[in-house]
Amino acid sequence: MATTTLTRSALPHFLVFPTLHQVYCWRVADERKPEQTVSRHKNLQFAILKAHHLNKLYAKRTPIFTQCVYESPESSWGACDGGVQCTEMATVHSLDLGFAFCLKHFHEVERM
Repeated sequence: MATTTLTRSALPHFLVFPTLHQVYCWRVADERKPEQTVSRHKNLQFAILKAHHLNKLYAKRTPIFTQCVYESPESSWGACDGGVQCTEMATVHSLDLGFAFCLKHFHEVERM
C-alpha cells in the first residue's frame, strides 16, 4: 500500500494548559484559539480525558480529503509493472489498518 500523509484533521486540536487558579489548575482549549477555554478541571487526569474525547469527536466529524491508498497488486500486463493506485477520493478510514479508502476498496479490504 502507498504511504499516507497525515492531514491537518488527524492532528489533535484540543490541548491541556495549566492555569494559575488555586482550585481549577488545568484547562482544555482549542490549539487554534488557545485563549478560549473549553473546560476547567481540578484534576489533570480528567482534563486529559476531556481533551482526548473532544479530539475523537473532532476526528469523526472532520471529512477526509485524501486519495484512496488502495493499490491493485498488478495490472493485466503482468507482475513486472507494479501496482496501480486507485484514483478515487477516500471517504472511509480503516481503524485496523490506519489508512483511508474509497467505499469500494474499503469493503474489499475488510473482506480480507
